[in-house]
Amino acid sequence: MTSYSLLLGMWDALRTLKKYYTDKGAMASELESTLIKSSFRGTVPPFSSAIRVLSNSKLVTIEHARLRITKDGQKLLDTFPEENPPLRLLRILLEELIKSKKPLWVYPINSFPIDPIELVRLPEAILNVLQKCELLEDTDDNQQWWEKIIEWSYSKDNSYQEVLGARGEEYVMKYERKRLKPFGLDNKIQQVSSISDDYGFDIDSFAGELKENPGEPLFIEVKTSNSKHYIKFHLTRHQWNTMEKNKDNYLIYYVGNFSDEEKRIIKTITYKELHSAEPNCEIGHWESFYFYFPDVSQ
Repeated sequence: MTSYSLLLGMWDALRTLKKYYTDKGAMASELESTLIKSSFRGTVPPFSSAIRVLSNSKLVTIEHARLRITKDGQKLLDTFPEENPPLRLLRILLEELIKSKKPLWVYPINSFPIDPIELVRLPEAILNVLQKCELLEDTDDNQQWWEKIIEWSYSKDNSYQEVLGARGEEYVMKYERKRLKPFGLDNKIQQVSSISDDYGFDIDSFAGELKENPGEPLFIEVKTSNSKHYIKFHLTRHQWNTMEKNKDNYLIYYVGNFSDEEKRIIKTITYKELHSAEPNCEIGHWESFYFYFPDVSQ
């Protein structure tokens, strides 16, 4: 989760690394312990998240399991010697955090000033960060900052659907591990979509409680959406053919209302439920189409 405390944690971790471990670097556990002891803020944010963002942003590097400040990190520290990060630095850290974690809240924002409808949808913690960074006022500096973020979010490697789909698969992987743990199969499932699209599904899992033989294979195609009220997803011909060949061992996992962690929906959809909706092409054959279910609760 993007938060103001995470921005402060990133800065405190970088400063602590410089102050105590400039020459030899530090093990993550060393740095975390020192950070806790030396923190003047009273609270320390999730340490691993702060280090992950600093590493992804090339502000620190990990060599032989030790954290070291990079040239870019040193340049930032030289530019901003203050313990409490000034506004300009907060905005730099927030930009790096967004590019590292690719939070879903940023993708619907396509103009500045932010559309009031999108502003209302933002979680309270995000609004707090934007207010602390003074990024909601209509100024030239803010316009330039948001233009960079919007351009980044629209780039090919960061498209909203790709990021949403990847997050959905990560969520289902965790869900499946928890479901299969009683059967001792939680460490045997595989996210094959990270290897190739040729499989025709995303996750190679097991039936667990769904079949008499828990070890029977289960092929899962994940579809993710932020919709609360309907199910609509795209299926390729290859995915359909794979499902048809494995109709008793293939499920669509639809993850809906994804942005709301407390109200996320997981619905499984079988071949039988989709079969009646398959397009009937008298000439040629279809390559892809959308399935639509009007009510997620059905």
